[in-house]
Amino acid sequence: MIAHPTRVLILVCLLDGARTVGDIQETLGIPQAMVSQHLAQLRTANVLSRRKVGRLAYYEVVDPRIEPLLRLLQGHPGVY
Repeated sequence: MIAHPTRVLILVCLLDGARTVGDIQETLGIPQAMVSQHLAQLRTANVLSRRKVGRLAYYEVVDPRIEPLLRLLQGHPGVY
């Protein structure tokens, strides 16, 4: 599920806490529709959860294996 580079970047964005689709889109500079599609796939795989606050949906990492994996990859050139 995390083999796609965009999904990895989205997960990196979420390492510091929950964010909205707009926050992620702005940070990564990719179309909102693309962000939404990847978030849906990550939710289906139970990697992320979504919490609604009014009209906004906040996404956060819920799989405890993700953060250590991404932290490990940060030290390798060309990963992200």
